[in-house]
Amino acid sequence: MRWNWRTGAALTVLATTIAFAGCASRPQKPIYRDMWASVPAPAAGQGRIVFFRSQAKLGLASGDHVKVNDRPAGEIPGGGFFYLDEPAGQYTVTTSSAPDRPLTFYLMQGETKYVRMVVPFALVAGPLTPSLESDPGKVREELSMLRYVGGGNGAGHVAAKAQ
Repeated sequence: MRWNWRTGAALTVLATTIAFAGCASRPQKPIYRDMWASVPAPAAGQGRIVFFRSQAKLGLASGDHVKVNDRPAGEIPGGGFFYLDEPAGQYTVTTSSAPDRPLTFYLMQGETKYVRMVVPFALVAGPLTPSLESDPGKVREELSMLRYVGGGNGAGHVAAKAQ
């Protein structure tokens, strides 16, 4: 086979086609609005913590690792969410890019807390920091288009901090 620019171009097109076909065949994770009605309520004595991150802007789609009470809870890419059902108690949320910027709150039984993961908009992306959202209606509207990225409590229970 003679190697020339046409052969190189043909191989590039073939490799690109195979790569895109692989991406297209990967199963899509469910969207909040399609799955949330089938998620059971937290067990008695527990509350729910929903972690979410809006769709990434400017290619900032990589995920950040989230810890709850110093234990791994999940990874949160742009456009994703996951949740944990946990016993009532005090919780501290940190991320791998901002361990020095914790969010601490108290979760009551039957309560749902929404934790937004925020990347400050700047020329260079800053650390992902957690913030507590207080308007459930607004949050649910935003969540409606986000994809479920976690294993729910399959990510492991996190013990509440002792009072």
